[in-house]
Amino acid sequence: MTNNFVKSGNSDNPDKSGNSDNPDKSGNPDKSGNPDNPDNPDKSGNPDKSDNPDKEIEKFWLLYKQSMINYYTKEKCISRPIKEWSNKLNYYQSKKNYTEIEQNILNYISLYAIDLMRDNNSYHMNILITNIKRWKRLSKSYNTIIKENSYYNIIFLLIDIYKSIMNEKINDSFVTIFSQVELIILYNDFTELVKFAVDNSKPSILTKISKYCNIDHILYEYYNITNKNKISYRRLLLNKKN
Repeated sequence: MTNNFVKSGNSDNPDKSGNSDNPDKSGNPDKSGNPDNPDNPDKSGNPDKSDNPDKEIEKFWLLYKQSMINYYTKEKCISRPIKEWSNKLNYYQSKKNYTEIEQNILNYISLYAIDLMRDNNSYHMNILITNIKRWKRLSKSYNTIIKENSYYNIIFLLIDIYKSIMNEKINDSFVTIFSQVELIILYNDFTELVKFAVDNSKPSILTKISKYCNIDHILYEYYNITNKNKISYRRLLLNKKN
């Protein structure tokens, strides 16, 4: 078994041109010419069909890692120890400890998502969401630690909420909420997000949050809304308008 989370000719440090992971002469890390393409096939045009799960995890990580490097190189807003992350995954790969590999990858996704949401970078967030879908498909081949229809942590809930609205015309209050997203993460305080959902008639956001924690006290305190009959948030907001 090979340890390729770092190897296979890749570097975790961007070169002076702003490209990384050993690009070819065209400046592209892979032969498709698209370093962010998460479904990049091999030379034959077909995805690798090896039965070795290590190979699929390596492929996922190398492409996902490249998308992170592209973001941090271009934006220069913060740095993350991507090389150290790769080394850690190599260690768990040598032990065939797929639970730890998944847990660490999900942790790295979480940290990266915080940076993207705070930066309000919808382009790279779209790429991350595609990578999350890829990981979910891949993880079905072994005992994943994420159960169906559940969030790995609070950040995955916030990713889901951000995803639901990022392609709309985002107002200033939404940008402000996610510019200080750490306050939600550290204190489980969804007050501003609940207020945003009510004020902008976004019942789906209320539904998502309510699956993670109780928000009845927020609705009552700021809007004098009670939901004793446990009706849908869509109907609750319609009743509020009337």
